[in-house]
Amino acid sequence: MTAVRPRRLAHRGRVQARARWFDRALAGDDAARRAVLAAWCAGATVTELAGGYLVRWPRVSAVDAELGAGVPLVEQADVLWGAPLAAAERADLEAAAGCVVLVRAGEAMALRPGAVVDVSGWVSLGRVHVADVAPLAAPAAPEPERPPPAVDLREKLGGIPPMAPSAVELAEQLRHRADGPRVVQLGTVDRLLLSVVRALRSLLPARTGKAHPVHVQALPPPAWLQRLGRWLDGVVARSSLGALVGRRYAAYLARLAEMFERGELGEALRHAIPLGGESAGGTGWSWGLPSPRADLSIAPWRGAASSSMALGPDVYDYMRRMYRAAFERLVGLGRLDEAAFILAELLGDAHEAVAFLEKHGRLKLAAELAEARGLPPGLVVRQLFIAGDVERAVDVARRSGAFADAVARLEKTDATQAAALRVLWASALADAGDTLRAVAVVWEVPTLRRLAKDWLQRAVEGGGEAGATALGRLLELDPALFDSVKLRVTALAADDDATAPAARVAALATLKETAAGRVLARALVRAAWQDVQEGRLVLANSVFRALVTATGDAALRADAPSLPAKKGEWLPARAEPRVFNCAASDSGSTPVHDVALLPDGRVAVALDALGVRVLSRRGRTALAVDEPATRWVLSDHGDRALAVRQLDRDRWRATRVDFRTGRAAPWLEEALTAFATTHDGAWWMVGRGHDLWALDLGADRARVAWRVPDVGGRGTGAVLDVARSNLSLAFLAGLESTVWRYEQPGMVLRDRLEVPLPEVALAARVTANAQLAVVRRASDDDATALVLQLRWLRGRMIERTVSAPGAGLVLLEANPQWVVTGVSVAAGVQVTLWDAAEVQPRAEFFLDGRKRACARLMGHALCLGDDRGTVLVLDLVSGVLVRDLRV
Repeated sequence: MTAVRPRRLAHRGRVQARARWFDRALAGDDAARRAVLAAWCAGATVTELAGGYLVRWPRVSAVDAELGAGVPLVEQADVLWGAPLAAAERADLEAAAGCVVLVRAGEAMALRPGAVVDVSGWVSLGRVHVADVAPLAAPAAPEPERPPPAVDLREKLGGIPPMAPSAVELAEQLRHRADGPRVVQLGTVDRLLLSVVRALRSLLPARTGKAHPVHVQALPPPAWLQRLGRWLDGVVARSSLGALVGRRYAAYLARLAEMFERGELGEALRHAIPLGGESAGGTGWSWGLPSPRADLSIAPWRGAASSSMALGPDVYDYMRRMYRAAFERLVGLGRLDEAAFILAELLGDAHEAVAFLEKHGRLKLAAELAEARGLPPGLVVRQLFIAGDVERAVDVARRSGAFADAVARLEKTDATQAAALRVLWASALADAGDTLRAVAVVWEVPTLRRLAKDWLQRAVEGGGEAGATALGRLLELDPALFDSVKLRVTALAADDDATAPAARVAALATLKETAAGRVLARALVRAAWQDVQEGRLVLANSVFRALVTATGDAALRADAPSLPAKKGEWLPARAEPRVFNCAASDSGSTPVHDVALLPDGRVAVALDALGVRVLSRRGRTALAVDEPATRWVLSDHGDRALAVRQLDRDRWRATRVDFRTGRAAPWLEEALTAFATTHDGAWWMVGRGHDLWALDLGADRARVAWRVPDVGGRGTGAVLDVARSNLSLAFLAGLESTVWRYEQPGMVLRDRLEVPLPEVALAARVTANAQLAVVRRASDDDATALVLQLRWLRGRMIERTVSAPGAGLVLLEANPQWVVTGVSVAAGVQVTLWDAAEVQPRAEFFLDGRKRACARLMGHALCLGDDRGTVLVLDLVSGVLVRDLRV
């Protein structure tokens, strides 16, 4: 093999790479190793090659050759090529199979990889401290409109007689779930010993049993209490009481084993004891004892007294083997119902029972069993769907967020049914207003992409960043729409509104995927460069260069200059806050109670008794709904909202408003103590007294889809505040100020901590990531000076002075990035925007002549309104005032 000087030295554009090579000499060993770890995936191999590292992936991956570290390598004829060599150049090089061709110093050389590198030694875990942990609480059980069915397999399968009363009683003992002690004939010493043991055992927490869905489980008992429990178990086991219990257990189990061995399977099943999936019988003692049984002869099986519980791990293993042998025998005899009963009831293996029932065509029973036994929601949805109960499958999937899991499970067995469930998933998302996610769901299956056309057109009509993103997808789906897409792209490129720059960047993300889209994208790139020059858009230079490259315009790539660095002018980085003044004479005529910026640049205002309006970019009324409202509960997708108004002290009325069609319909009238000011289109989180509710927005009338009861703690407090995002839910509850945080989707409880509020607190708001923003008086003696206190769950706290003496609190709004305070001053209202990370003021609004103001933090915008009809919207990145309207 000889070196060749190729005409093209590297791949360009998007290539199908099988590997990457990282040069240690170019970036240093540490940087090369970090790049290798970033590129590594499951199944990848790392080898030494030419003083660098070769990362070979298990499958081909589409990569941008001009972005990212390392040299992309394309596999052809069992050779990895680092440059697109011509056929004659490849012939001259004579690279053998297994070689890697790299171009270095202008020459292409065929090299063979060296030794395999173990990258696990590169990752240092440091000192690992193993901490004792305890669950905060069992997951809150959803409350569906139709509860899961109770499945009695003896009745469902048929032909299996009910379990004998003595077997029922003994099964309870094996599970340690006896309701109380049974009466047995004991001597005086035994009764005295049992009384002492019960008194001492009352000091220990119960070891089994299901906790209330929302109660926090107790921490593990101290070590000395655990040692005391083990000592008590030994004392009882060595007493005559222990011997009595052991003999009764032994006799019953011996008789049961004989029935199985003789092949009397029907009678054996009547007396069989469910093991319930217990791991090894446990090591604790069950205090309740079975009553004497008339049909059970007392015959020793294990001997008299024992130093441990009569049913140890070996007994449980024996019973499992016995049940498993009976199962195999019944399958061989064709008695499938009884075999399934053994799996589900006796062995407690619901997963295997469901698979067995499905295999033999009992689909409905398999679905009922999966739901009743609390199997993973994705599996439940799959079983309900293949059983034909589509309505319930969709209901469970919506409540649990298990569509993706269910589709993945179905794709392994039936691609047709998986595609059908995928369509239902996308339809549910579209109904909730999340059209782009609906498109993404069907986009993965090429045959389903045609369904996305209506959703894409709906997104385009909605405008904003979502509508701009949909333009590229729409063009990719139907190239015949090039002219209509071109008109919208041209209008977007020429749009001088303050909200247009972000939409232009969103459009570029999808337009660059097609050749026709890249042609249209060139105008948007030029407009984006102008946006940055004028300070209307914050864009990293590397991102801008990537957008320029994606257009495929060589002239544009050569002429486009680097972006100026203006980080000091970004709002989060300002040393001094931006100041905005609004004179008393500069006002409207209608008091504004709430403001929300919609994705298409329009502004929705709530005007109390005058109803709700949607204002155009220039302040004209584009939509008016005669529905009194003082608060907005806006959808994350901006296409709909709940218009909310307080009827009396605790009672609220909510009306659904569709901004696309202008339709409004009353939906809820309920006593609420708190509610989230946004929703995801599917659930609205509200506090009702001591309960947290998730109201199903897909229902014609409000119904509870999920709830956490009694969050106030011992009934002493209610839900005080609720905040949510796509990733988490947090709420403040109880007089003891307990902050709860759930992870979404799935509603998994992650934090539950008491964060006592100061006695001089005037207002408190919780954020979606469970920060707590509090405005309090400076001291008990001084009722005029105010202080902003920002607290994190794990102890960090920052305080800043909010106002000068003599001020009174007007409003407080918070999210994980920003906090807004409002105080009344002599001239009117002063609203301050604080950076939550450093608690430093970034913007101040002086609204002269006002007595009241409202604020809303949403995405990258702060929306303000007041009692003089002022509507202001501030861009939280650039610091530009994008709306300055009067109502």
